This record gives sequence, structure tokens and C-alpha cells, in this order.
Amino acid sequence: MQRQANMARKVTLTKIDSFSLGKLQAAVLAVAGIVFGLIFGIAGLLGSFSEGRFLGGLVLAIAATIGFPLAYGVLGFFSGYVGGLIYNLAANTIGGIKIALQFEDDEV
Repeated sequence: MQRQANMARKVTLTKIDSFSLGKLQAAVLAVAGIVFGLIFGIAGLLGSFSEGRFLGGLVLAIAATIGFPLAYGVLGFFSGYVGGLIYNLAANTIGGIKIALQFEDDEV
């Protein structure tokens, strides 16, 4: 019997592993923190050149480059973890998210 290609199956997402969601969200937001930290760090350095206070701008640049990814990562983990817990509670009471998955045959 041959399985039909491109057959869609409907499934319901009823539970999320909160810890894995927290880890994923921490990683994604840490990358965003790196980007924002670099932007703020460069802006701080450029601003310090115009005011003649290089040391203050350097401290701001280092703090932003290190602090933003750490802060975004920690907040991302906790928001993902709590979000997963809230989703699980809601899915138990009102049902999960219904999604359709489409499977394709592997052609070698």
C-alpha cells in the first residue's frame, strides 16, 4: 500500500515543554540583545567623541554590549517558561491550537 504524497494531517498542540520554550526564547532574545547592545554601544562611543568624554562612552559601550544580551536572555527565558505554563493551563481548559501538518514522501 502506497501512502499518498502531500497528505495533510490535523493535530492539536495540547502541551508545551515550558523549559524548552524558555531555552529557545532565551537564545532568540539573547541574539536580539547582542544586536541592540552593539547599536547602543556604538551610539555611546560616537556620542562620547562629540562631548569629549571617551571614557564614559567606552563604559556605556561595554555595559551595553555585555548587559543587553544577558538581560534579554534572562528575561526571554522567564517569559518563555511562564508563557509555556500559561499555555498549558489554557490548553487544558479550552483546548490547544489546531494545526495541519503536510507530509511528503522522501524521494531518493
